[in-house]
Amino acid sequence: MKHIGFTVFLLLQTGNDLSAQKWDAGWVIGNDETIENSGGGTFLDFGSGDLQKNFVLKMFHSDAANTSICDNYGNLQFYTNGCVISNRLHELMDNGEIHAGEYTNSFCANGSVNLSSRVPQSILVLPNFKYDSLYFLISQRLENLKINDTSTLVGTSLYLNVVDMSANQGLGKVTQKHIVILVDTTNSENLQAVPHGNGRDWWIIIPKPSSNCYFVVYLDADGITQVTEQCLGTVFGHESWLGQATFSPDGNKFVRFHWKYKLNIFDFDLCSGLLSNAQAISFPDISFFRAGCAFSRSSRYLYASTHTKLFQFDMLASDIAASRTFIADWDGFNTPFNTRFYTANLALDGKVYVGCPGQHMHIHVINEPELPGTACDFKQHSIELFTSNFWSFPNQAHSRLGPVDGSVCDSLGINGNPWAFFRWEQKDSLSPLEISFVDLSGYEPVSWHWDFGDGSSSTEINPFHLYDSIGVYNICLIVSNSNGSDTLCRVLHLGTSATNGVNNIEQVTVSPNPFLDNIIVDMNKNLHSPMFRLYDQIGCLVREYPLTFGTNDLDVNNVPSGIYFWEISGSQGRLKTGKVIKVAR
Repeated sequence: MKHIGFTVFLLLQTGNDLSAQKWDAGWVIGNDETIENSGGGTFLDFGSGDLQKNFVLKMFHSDAANTSICDNYGNLQFYTNGCVISNRLHELMDNGEIHAGEYTNSFCANGSVNLSSRVPQSILVLPNFKYDSLYFLISQRLENLKINDTSTLVGTSLYLNVVDMSANQGLGKVTQKHIVILVDTTNSENLQAVPHGNGRDWWIIIPKPSSNCYFVVYLDADGITQVTEQCLGTVFGHESWLGQATFSPDGNKFVRFHWKYKLNIFDFDLCSGLLSNAQAISFPDISFFRAGCAFSRSSRYLYASTHTKLFQFDMLASDIAASRTFIADWDGFNTPFNTRFYTANLALDGKVYVGCPGQHMHIHVINEPELPGTACDFKQHSIELFTSNFWSFPNQAHSRLGPVDGSVCDSLGINGNPWAFFRWEQKDSLSPLEISFVDLSGYEPVSWHWDFGDGSSSTEINPFHLYDSIGVYNICLIVSNSNGSDTLCRVLHLGTSATNGVNNIEQVTVSPNPFLDNIIVDMNKNLHSPMFRLYDQIGCLVREYPLTFGTNDLDVNNVPSGIYFWEISGSQGRLKTGKVIKVAR
């Protein structure tokens, strides 16, 4: 192993705003080659706490390699397919060609935007907690090498790339590229990272192929200071592909799941970067050749997908292997692409999304991952994408940890102040005045105070509340811990109840027309699974939003000016259509 130590000297203002921590709010996926020889795709936006889907006309295709980053407030900054970096306008970022190595270059066609790297979890972007305009992009040089007389795709160098989003009027620039972190053979997949216990720096981990060894890299805000090699647990062979690795959101567990080499669980020390207590869980009763894994927000439940089955493990059980709970079999849905299970991600909305191998138009979702067994509410192929997607699911790190208070590495004077964030939803369409509130706060709050805006309150983490009447309510959540507190207030528009004998059309209104930044949809009829869809003049779907009972304020700020057609549909089909005009500022 050749370890390259260095410092990246930065002359920037420090200070990351802890009032918003939404670096993982946006996922860009999709690979539609029929759209202008480019990469039409779907932008999954979790910034509000609720999933919103938008069509994007990307500048490149996205295969398995995928990572993206938002700023503190959830605004997309850039994303990459392992070949090139796209800025938020879906254009090539300045100095944004990042591919390296014979294998990657063959797929990137020497810089062509029409191809993509096909190696999942081979790239990863991280926020810099000290310099808020800088981001670290970790990439690899990929080559086919002979290992134990077998041709194996491996990394031969691990690189650091620095993106400065203050350049080019906020569109960013790669200011430093292919800075060598490590020269050695690394696994082509399973690149992961977790914040250091000091609350500012990072630990990066990547396996060494055909071994039971892992490289652990300490990355501080100014450069690499340490690379160690640790060997423990299951010895992997050269077939180290088609699996997934992840850290738990609390950073205390590292998991690597593989179809041949078991579900491997390690303890991880956020101060020392040491792996320990390796255990491997077998699935002798199941034959599978793809594997994915993701944790619930609390880190209690681990979900493991085995190509056609989904399982849940309780990480608090005295015997984790024995806690295995069957959740679901794949239901055989094809459109015509199959929707078997593969990689899984925990999203900012607290739900776990499960992707599919190969080409597909749908993804799956675990709506209640904090609940045991089938109460987790796993819905197959329930999220329809705007374009087909090929393997692609973003590789992102859990970023909202803060320092390990009182530990030996809590030495930088950083306080782990809590961050308030939440969403709400109507669980029962027959009880439209009953609202479920879901806490999504970060940095380990220990107390919660909800103000429901009608004189009622709660100290539960995830309360239900039944309102007496329709109205507009200001909902506030205060979360606290020993370091301080944080408050978030949002306005809930709760509509009128359904009236017997009144036509659906009369109880749904869309305004204003023309519109500038927002469309208001008033739902005074209690409909099942209502959706609002906006189409351009040639019939292409450009926006899609789930609707709730009451007033829905839809953000369409990024839609170009012009004429659009809309429809509102429910489980009973299309309910209402119309035409609107977007005016320019």
